[in-house]
Amino acid sequence: MILKKIIEYSIILWIRSKCKGLKQIKVDINANNKDLINGKINGLRINAKELNFKEIYISEVALKVNKFNYMLDKNIINIKLLSDLIISSRIKLNENDIIRSIDQMRQEELIKLFWIDDTNNYKINSINIENQLIKITTKEFNKIKNKYFSIHVDNNKILLFNLKTLESVKIINDKNIKFRSISYDKETIFIKFNSKILSD
Repeated sequence: MILKKIIEYSIILWIRSKCKGLKQIKVDINANNKDLINGKINGLRINAKELNFKEIYISEVALKVNKFNYMLDKNIINIKLLSDLIISSRIKLNENDIIRSIDQMRQEELIKLFWIDDTNNYKINSINIENQLIKITTKEFNKIKNKYFSIHVDNNKILLFNLKTLESVKIINDKNIKFRSISYDKETIFIKFNSKILSD
């Protein structure tokens, strides 16, 4: 169905506009041709891999959207929302995602989080996720140190929390997102959240 392909393409373009990097994406639209012509979608599933969202690297994200109404604009590329989008999501973070995300932090955030004087004599050697903790091995002034962290979800924020200094840094802070839960599976972290995109 041509119309369905056009809408899938429009959704992919919109998602890519929100991310700095996106390696793979799949969109599954639950609607027949009559619904699409009438501007109705009964449900939507989106799966993406290896993306950079607001300087946070994410291995995988799965989005589920309830039914909504829409209208295509004159150039048949952009979708105009006629009802709010209610989105249920789950993201997957691995050890490499955390390293790359920390690398994007500002200098003052790194100093606060790792309790160091400056970032010139500091380097992350490795990260391990084990027993619901994040162990970060650093090299500071030629000394190897192990530091332990945990991730906390607090309404619309995700915090990386230093268990020794009790300092924390916001990884994600978005008023449109409500984080629900966090869980661990071996070397992987799963975070579930809800979000809403208001109609145009």
